Formats: sequence, structure tokens, C-alpha cells
Amino acid sequence: MENVFFEGKYMEQVPPSSEKSAVSGSSESVGTGPVLRELVTADLPKLRKLIALLNWNQLDDEWLFMLEQAPETTLGMILQDRVIGTAAALPYPNGVAWINMVIVEPGVRGGDIGSRLLRELLSRRAGLPFKLDATPEGAPFYRALGFVEEKRLVRLTGRGGGGGRRPEGVALMTAGDLPELIQVDAEAFGSERAALMKWLLRRSGRAAFRLPGSPAFLLSRPGRLFRQLGPLYAPDLDSAVRLLLAALYHCAYEFPMIDVPEAQRQFITALEGRGFVVQRPFFRMALNNADGREEDLSRCFAIAGPEFG
Repeated sequence: MENVFFEGKYMEQVPPSSEKSAVSGSSESVGTGPVLRELVTADLPKLRKLIALLNWNQLDDEWLFMLEQAPETTLGMILQDRVIGTAAALPYPNGVAWINMVIVEPGVRGGDIGSRLLRELLSRRAGLPFKLDATPEGAPFYRALGFVEEKRLVRLTGRGGGGGRRPEGVALMTAGDLPELIQVDAEAFGSERAALMKWLLRRSGRAAFRLPGSPAFLLSRPGRLFRQLGPLYAPDLDSAVRLLLAALYHCAYEFPMIDVPEAQRQFITALEGRGFVVQRPFFRMALNNADGREEDLSRCFAIAGPEFG
């Protein structure tokens, strides 16, 4: 049995012959083994403990969004009074489901919890496209399931502030900007993600910015440890940096985190010049993507995060 990483955690790669069948239902235990079932809002306190145990960044709002948008593909493994593993997939209107929240409690690693969750998740949308962002350590696990690499990204973290004032010409985003943002996002991602953009704007609070008269937008969301910056769309590097500086000025007392397409090398250099440090790469991978659906990330300087692409 081989342990592999996905988004900073180990998962167990189990040969198909040893795979156990998934069990669904409302009971929290069958005999002495764990139960695989759909998660519900009553699980939030248990999910909070699991996130804290692994020192992840997500808050309750991420789970609530998934439970609202994709209740049938937001799965958990329950053992007695604990959620010991999770896996979810958020379906987008273009038919692609985005895999996220793949977590296994450290104390139960070495079994088949991760494999059972992933295979159940894939079976619920058998034959349909999936995508995800995986660490290099986790990529072999997904390749074994048939995923192929499409693009690469880089995660950087830094500090807010930086002195000075908010750059001239940068405005706070409002609900009136949503139609244009949704169109720009759809052109880049290949799917109209209106529900996600509306949710991200609400989560951003006063840390959502745009350049009036330009298709340049930056959203963000708070987390347990970092404020996730992104998505960030801009027509050129200068516009992207202006939006970044506005966010850093606003987040003076926070630690920003940003996931940047590897192709945006000049922007990565600009981030490093402002004290950001590369933490890890991500591989964007796809399964059942026979028609070659790919994003156009030429104007994307930061994604919404591995949870949503």
C-alpha cells in the first residue's frame, strides 16, 4: 500500500482487489466499521474539528456552499462520533465536476478511507468529466485513476500591508459588477460559474476590487490561517499588480495566499518582489475530458483556489 499526498495530506492508494463497497444511510455505524454517507449541516462541528486537526484553511462557509450546491456529491466517512474522511465534487454548468475537500484524518491513515471516498465520488457521476488541482505527491494517485495533467500552478504566501495608499483608479466591487465578472470568468474557465462568483463576492467583503472600464477583477475570501486572493482577472500585468496592491493594502493585518498559473511568470516574480514565498506547485488534472475542454488562463493571474478551480 502506497501513501500519497493531495493538498497537504496523505491518502491511501489501495489496489482495486482490496476495495470495500461503500455503505450509505443515516446510521453512524455498521458493526464496528466506518459508514460512507452524504454530509449534512449537522456535521459542521465535526468537520470543523477535522479541518483544525489538519490545520487547513477552510471555514464553515466552504462546507455550507458545497452542501447547498452539491449535496449528493459532498461525502463523508463517519466513525462513531467523528468525521474521519471527506471528498466532494462541485458540478459546473459545462458538465465538469470539480473535486475538492479530499481529507483523511491522520489517525486512520493506512486503511482505504481515501480510496473508498474517491471511488464512490467518481461512481456517482460515472463517465462524466472531473477536474482537480493536486500536489506533485498526489498526482500519481490520480494518474492511477485515469486523470491526466493539463496545467500547472504555483501557491505563494505573504503578508498584507506594504505601506502607502490604495492604488489610484482601483474601485471596490459591487453587485452591479457581477454580470461582467461572470462573463470574464466564464471565458477563462469555460463555464458560467454565476453561483460561485456571487458567493465569492459576498465572502470578499470590502476586499473585492476592479479597475473601472477594464475587464480586471480581484475577489478574495477569509480563511482560518490565510486570506485566499483570487480569482484575479486582468488584461495585462500592470492591471493585475494594481489589483494585488489594493488587496494587500486592505489586508494589512492578514496573511494573503494566492494560487497563480505557472505561465504567469512575470506576476510570480512581482509577488516574490513583494515578499511572497513559493510554498508548493499544483497540477491541474482531468478525467474523462475526451472533448479537450481546457481553460483559457491567459488573462487569469490567480484562480479561486484548489477548492473551486
